[in-house]
Amino acid sequence: MLSKKGVYLCLIIMMTVFSGCFNQGNHSFNAYYASSVENILRDQNIPKVDAKLDISLAKNEYEGGQIILKSSVMDIDGYEIVLSDLKSETSTLSKENISIYKQHYIEVTAPSNNAFGVGFYPDALIPFEKVLEYKENNFKKNQNEALWFKVYAPKEQNPGTYKGVVKIKYQEETIDVPITVTIYDFTLSDESHSSTSFNIWADPFVDQFIPGHLDSTEELYRNYYNYLLDYRISPSYLPTYAYGDPVRYAELVEEFVLNPKVSNFNLPHTLKYETINGKSYGILEEGPLKETIKEILKVSTEEKNYFKKAYLYIAGSEDEAPIDKHWLIDKNEETFNKIKLELINEYDNQGFFDDKPSVKEALKNIKHIVTIIDFTEVMGDQVYHIYNQINGWTPILTNFISPEFKYETKKKFLEGNDFWWYGCVGPKNPYPTYHLDDNRLSPRIMSWMQRQYNVTGNLYWSVNITQKYDGSSFTYRDIWNDPLAFPGANGDGYILYPGRKYGIHGPIGTMRLEMIRDGQEDYEYLYILEELLKGYNEKFGINLKLNEYIDYLYRELSINMKPLINTSEDGFLRVRDELAKLIVDLKNCPQGIVNIGGVNAINNTATIQVFAEKNASVKIDGKEITNKVSSSLYDSFIAVIPIKEYVDVEITTNGKTSTIKKFVSKDVTAISSFENDDITNIKISNYEEGIEDTKIEVSNEGAFAGFKSLKFETVGNVYAGNKYSPYLAFDNECNLPKDFKNVGAIVLYVFNDTNKEILLTIRLRDGRKMRVDIGSEILIPNRMNKVVIQIDHSLTAIDYSNILQLDFVVPNLNIGEEATILYFDNIYLEGR
Repeated sequence: MLSKKGVYLCLIIMMTVFSGCFNQGNHSFNAYYASSVENILRDQNIPKVDAKLDISLAKNEYEGGQIILKSSVMDIDGYEIVLSDLKSETSTLSKENISIYKQHYIEVTAPSNNAFGVGFYPDALIPFEKVLEYKENNFKKNQNEALWFKVYAPKEQNPGTYKGVVKIKYQEETIDVPITVTIYDFTLSDESHSSTSFNIWADPFVDQFIPGHLDSTEELYRNYYNYLLDYRISPSYLPTYAYGDPVRYAELVEEFVLNPKVSNFNLPHTLKYETINGKSYGILEEGPLKETIKEILKVSTEEKNYFKKAYLYIAGSEDEAPIDKHWLIDKNEETFNKIKLELINEYDNQGFFDDKPSVKEALKNIKHIVTIIDFTEVMGDQVYHIYNQINGWTPILTNFISPEFKYETKKKFLEGNDFWWYGCVGPKNPYPTYHLDDNRLSPRIMSWMQRQYNVTGNLYWSVNITQKYDGSSFTYRDIWNDPLAFPGANGDGYILYPGRKYGIHGPIGTMRLEMIRDGQEDYEYLYILEELLKGYNEKFGINLKLNEYIDYLYRELSINMKPLINTSEDGFLRVRDELAKLIVDLKNCPQGIVNIGGVNAINNTATIQVFAEKNASVKIDGKEITNKVSSSLYDSFIAVIPIKEYVDVEITTNGKTSTIKKFVSKDVTAISSFENDDITNIKISNYEEGIEDTKIEVSNEGAFAGFKSLKFETVGNVYAGNKYSPYLAFDNECNLPKDFKNVGAIVLYVFNDTNKEILLTIRLRDGRKMRVDIGSEILIPNRMNKVVIQIDHSLTAIDYSNILQLDFVVPNLNIGEEATILYFDNIYLEGR
């Protein structure tokens, strides 16, 4: 029998042990913070930081955040979540605008790439009301339970900061999680300005081969279609199984296509198959497609121009355009053009287009979408010449690594043409993907890259494969436990799950789909900013371009098509928040706009130019600017300031003052100066002693920052075929630092004084005598080119702590070719 002292001691021990079973407030479970842009695996250890939700978004936008529940002492069964309205100083954001989802974990046993390993990854998002209904509000001891909170800001919602609490309850315990929602003072339109073609596999039915579920109704198809529209994604085809009924398809065109959420639609078509040299080829049939276009013409008017959103994509038959299909693409294009031309002539003769000129123009210019893996094959095709015939080339993303291809797409874009791109199994990490075992931000940053590279459309081959391809045919797959629908990449081919398991007559979305929509909405931010810049261009007669205006933001997110930010919420959201603030500043400052005229690395200064309404006054960081040039449209204020990262610019007209915060530059380090005529330490290449195929001299022409530049000239020589490339080189005696660890980019200005495009390659040499090409740029003829080459610190082939030489390399020339004459100036390194 225990004495009173023994009982007391026992109680103390029990209380100590018992209290040791709890943490952070003596709860049997805890709620932890996790970045919204990070995949938290089921068995992953995470920092024990108290949960919070901090979400920023525009009006008519969705944005989410996550909370991780975990218990180190017991299984949890039956937790609940209670929402309440959020309050600002003057307004209320209803809790009805917040949706909650449980992140379903699926096991990856064979990784898609080398960057991410095996484990249980979050993917499907189960609506929390279904989680409660199906009693899945539970989780095991020491396993993560990831919850996703999606906020919508209605169009009419007042901007501001809203705060509240999310209560997570289990039995008698409650954890309060603070939630803050910041709504920016601008609104996204319903229209998506990025075209999409995401294919719903509806043959034989949408929820494919789910045991006991043979639902092939058009209603289910519509539910999938409309679900994707809410994610700013247009499926390839309109939702019907009556592809062969032109009248029915025209009815759907009338019903759906004028919806601003629909960016485009594929024209249904049929193929006749021919076997040639043992291979079967699908050749476009003229009649059915022609009849469908006729029926759409019947319901078209100048105000209802459906062909603006139409395209032809012959999936499967033409896909990826290998050389042995070039004849087929050429033949199908010929058939398609014949159909369009005959209908235009027929309806022209009837006077049909007299009051519908835009319909005729749109019909003539319907895109023929053709996917391609290696674009150099079609550019070099000297037999069928299909490159200039096809107006809808859709290369795989990694083509854009090539400077020649980037330049080609930019030219096409400026000429009013456009490119789409696509992904299908490839590429893989480190390039952007929709794969399950990749960084969560990858699909979102893809949309930023899309705008950066002037890509107007995005094609994805399938959103709903529920089967498994075994190399020869599709077979049954347990979609909730097997992530591999197609060999090579987990999650590829599906971003939706069938809702039948939870009594949903439609799809269930995924974290990847959330990131795709977030990217689509980010694209709208970029579109809004571009439209604002166009307004200022028109008002002041200037020519500011979006990509130049925010190049520094792009460079924070990716390098050579590779996302730079993996799990840093602070990093990505800081960039997005700065974009939002730029929009708000320009929207609320009609008096003027700020532009950075350039950096002078030698003087460590930057030129700030402010275009403002007549009779305006301008202050930069509180100092009034008096250097002013007036025109009939505006006053231009110019100030040269020491380099700093940001400036605050105040513009005042008629007693109203607006402030714009503008990025200027990171720290810079100048590489040589040509102002003092000293170029003794600068090296040039000559293939052989006594043969001067390359020469340099200081010049009074082609300067950007000062008065002098370095003229570099190379001429043709007999060694053109020997893989010899002329170069200009700067070593450590030219102020080139050895340590590049804090260098973010190499920047230079080059005037191309020739009539040809020149490929300039930037190369680094390290102490191990390794030579690595780190980037290339096409120099446009007869103009000053600003070249920015980012430093990819993930490269292991070069020692960034011991750089000895920086080379600028140009192609060699044959004897008789036009000499290469370049003027280099203002070469500098920019900090990270």
